[in-house]
Amino acid sequence: MSEQKERMLRGEVYISYDTELRADAILGGGVIKLPGVTIGSDTVIGAGAVVTKDVPAGIVAAGNPAEVIRRLSAWEHPPEIRVT
Repeated sequence: MSEQKERMLRGEVYISYDTELRADAILGGGVIKLPGVTIGSDTVIGAGAVVTKDVPAGIVAAGNPAEVIRRLSAWEHPPEIRVT
């Protein structure tokens, strides 16, 4: 089994080098983001999603391929997450 497939099965996030991830975006485990794709700020991507095209800011997206589920309202934006 390839190293990339093993990492995906463990729920790690795979992000190719030619991508852009804006501030405060949250990615679930096992997300695959294809090259050249931009994920907007304050966006939530569901676990296991395959992001094949740009996702605008303030969106919840999930699926294979990832599709917009709904737009986040101003009071629903993800809380600040601190990694220590």
